[in-house]
Amino acid sequence: MSGKDDISNPEGPPSYNELRPNEMIQPTILVLAGQSIHAGSANSEPLYKMNRGISSLTHATKKVEFERVQHTIKTRSNDTPIIKTRDRQIYILRHEQTSPGGLEPLPSDSPHYFIEAVSSTTRTIGNYGLKKSRFRNHWKALPVDISGRNSKSGLPQFVKNGKSLFEIDFNKNRYAWVDGGGEAVAFEDEQDDQHRLIVTVCLPRQTMDVLVALWCCRMWQYSADHTERIHEGMEGLRRKFNLAKGLPGRGTGTGFMR
Repeated sequence: MSGKDDISNPEGPPSYNELRPNEMIQPTILVLAGQSIHAGSANSEPLYKMNRGISSLTHATKKVEFERVQHTIKTRSNDTPIIKTRDRQIYILRHEQTSPGGLEPLPSDSPHYFIEAVSSTTRTIGNYGLKKSRFRNHWKALPVDISGRNSKSGLPQFVKNGKSLFEIDFNKNRYAWVDGGGEAVAFEDEQDDQHRLIVTVCLPRQTMDVLVALWCCRMWQYSADHTERIHEGMEGLRRKFNLAKGLPGRGTGTGFMR
C-alpha cells in the first residue's frame, strides 16, 4: 500500500476499511475547512464531513450530521487499482440548551453537547458528551446514556460513575487534550484563521473518530457561546418587532431574552 494511504500524509487520506475498526492511525494535523476536515491542509482530500459549518453555529442548531469519508482500493478488470470513496455517517452531533419546553435549564447530569453513535463501528465505543468543570476551563468526555430512561425529563444523561475517555484543559491560550490516564493526546491551535487539531499519538481508528467528533462539539459550543442568540419563528419576529419600536422587553447586551 502506498504512503498516501497513511493519515499522517497531508496529500492523501488513509484507507478506511470497515473490517478494521481497530486500525491504528498515525499522528497527524487535522484542519477544519468549512464543513469538512482534512489531514495536513485544506487542499488534501477530506477525511470527515458535516452538513453544517461547525465553527459558526449558534444555540439554535440542535444537530449536525458527522460523516467519515471511507477510501477503498478496487481493482479494474485490467488489474489497475482505483481508489473509491464513500461517505458514511458515523455520528450525530447533538446540542441541548434547555429542558423540554424551553423554560427550565438543563440538569447538571445532562450534556449540552454530545455525540450519538449511528454506525455499527461507532456503536461499539458508544456515545460521549462534554461536561464542563464548574470552576475552571476544564472538560471531561464522559459516556452518555441517550435513552433518557433514568431522567425525569427523558433527557440524555451522563452515565453514573462513567470514566472519561478524554479530558480537555484550556491553559495558556490553548486547548490541550489528554486521555483518561492523563497522557497527552492532542492540542488545538489556529493558523491562517483555520482551526487545527494536532494529534500527537497513534490512536485506534474508533478512538480517533470520537476525538474528532468531540473536537467539533467543543468548537460548536465555543461558537454558540460567543454568537448573538438567534430567535426563530413567530415569537422571535415579535421580539424583534417590539425591540425596533422600543416596547417593553428591551434587555441588555443583545437585547434578547433567554
